[in-house]
Amino acid sequence: MSIKLWNWDKKPRTMQRYLKRGDIFCFVYDDNRYCFGRIIEIKPKRFCIAEIFDYTSETPTIDENTIENAVRIIPPVNINAYILFDCKAMGGDWRIIGHQEDYYAPDYDELFIGWGLEGDWKKEDLRGNMTKASKEEHDKSLPNISITDYTVKELLKGFYGEKQVRKTVDDIRKAIGVVKYGLKEYLEAVDEVADFDVNDLDKYNRNLLQLAILDQKWDVAIDLIQRKIDVNNQDDKGRTALHYLCAKPINVDLVEEVLKAGGDPNLQSKENLSPLYEIVSRPNNKYANERYQIIELLLDYGGDKTLTCTKHGLSSEKVVEIQADLKAIALLNQYEPIRTLDENADLETRYLPIMDEIKIMLNEKEITDEEIWKKISETPEIIKVRDKRSSNFLFMLTIPYGRIELAKKLAENGADVQEESTLPFYNGNALNGAETTEMAEWLLSLGVKVEKNLVQDPKERTTPYVNPAVNAASRNDAGMMRYWLTKEKELFADKPKYLEELFEKTISVAAKANRNTLLEFIIRDEELYPYLKKDYSDGTGWNPKVSAKLRKQSLKLIEAEDLKPQVKELTKILTQRAKEAE
Repeated sequence: MSIKLWNWDKKPRTMQRYLKRGDIFCFVYDDNRYCFGRIIEIKPKRFCIAEIFDYTSETPTIDENTIENAVRIIPPVNINAYILFDCKAMGGDWRIIGHQEDYYAPDYDELFIGWGLEGDWKKEDLRGNMTKASKEEHDKSLPNISITDYTVKELLKGFYGEKQVRKTVDDIRKAIGVVKYGLKEYLEAVDEVADFDVNDLDKYNRNLLQLAILDQKWDVAIDLIQRKIDVNNQDDKGRTALHYLCAKPINVDLVEEVLKAGGDPNLQSKENLSPLYEIVSRPNNKYANERYQIIELLLDYGGDKTLTCTKHGLSSEKVVEIQADLKAIALLNQYEPIRTLDENADLETRYLPIMDEIKIMLNEKEITDEEIWKKISETPEIIKVRDKRSSNFLFMLTIPYGRIELAKKLAENGADVQEESTLPFYNGNALNGAETTEMAEWLLSLGVKVEKNLVQDPKERTTPYVNPAVNAASRNDAGMMRYWLTKEKELFADKPKYLEELFEKTISVAAKANRNTLLEFIIRDEELYPYLKKDYSDGTGWNPKVSAKLRKQSLKLIEAEDLKPQVKELTKILTQRAKEAE
């Protein structure tokens, strides 16, 4: 293998499209040293896998013998070739100083880049072949997120015997608290914290979600919820994320996301204030519309209007009567209060306290399915008792929590697997609540049918169902959205018109959700991307005059270099659409 080298000053910049496997590079490490390495493989706009040599020099020079005998000082890394060699941004000075012809790393065929989401892991070899992968294979693969000068140097510091400055959760808190910082800075801080514990608490017992809400970092809050943060954490005053959101009722969508994630609308603070009491006791003319929407959401998710605040000696329903808040009174009157156990009451009412206890257990991750089943077995008749407040049986309640073993036990013991849900976070049959492919496949094996109705708004639909693909898109669940689209293509291959409507509706709902992570997933998918373009170009049901700006803001958060052309194209479409709407 021939090696050709040239002077450091010959090519200060190399355009990304000219970079090749076997290129020798050099970069400035500090005031006294240069480091060297080699590109193992590059697929422009997708990945650039490189190795760093165990060799430094006071000058940017290296000879052939040193290259041939060099070993890696750290494992291969996925570097951002565009930033380092082409646009020369974000600090550092990296240059191509040579090329080794026909170079293949000894472990070339053993290196993979990990892709995908939970339940749909994939790995890509250096030749660009994508295959399904187990979680273990995915975790052993190189990350698909590329790194730049700072991160490479941080990795190298540990091997040069220098103190490595690592970020801590306090740096994440700082990223959340600084006004000018946004999702980008927060994610960078998260990526640089070793063994990041999403449930780390500050001195006031607040978790990161509560801090994000206090600082109105809504995108950060959504990311933390997706990372399975404890949405019911209580600070030193006993307040949860819902208390924070209800104290200043300006983000209805986030309240719903917290409730979907298991937020308890009846957890009381140390002064016995529930989130519902918190919001009804604070009249707010500025955010009156949002306030009433949140009140209704809390009630939808089982908020108890009869809980008494010991500080004031009043319940939520009494407060709105004193305030003569007619709209709030009307909302609260639509919901029956939660009753305590009464042996003389009807069957459904009698078992409500036991049902509530089981629902709390479902939400506690450390409580096993076996423990919950033991609790159910104490009163097995509850399996066939419908919770009159949400019109659901226990079987349906287990699905969104992913408790497949418990669901199997219930099914084996007489639960109706075909029942329809009226839970606020999904309607229709159990398929809409399945959050893993394993759960979905099991439900399908029981004969639960995919409902083809595509109407998403409960006020518009003509049947009590929502399609599972549409539902997954509304929940920002890219993995399950793609699973259901693929599954329905198999099930309804003879109905092309329906499938076209399905894809259009699903991507339209995803576009309205406007989450950058879901948008990035769609843009990467060659089959789905045209539907997103179509929705941006001529989709109905959204106001381009208002929403085009919000959609462009979400597109800006997509940083993947290989998606820049698509992001630019979509931004241009939205700009034109907004102009036409003026």
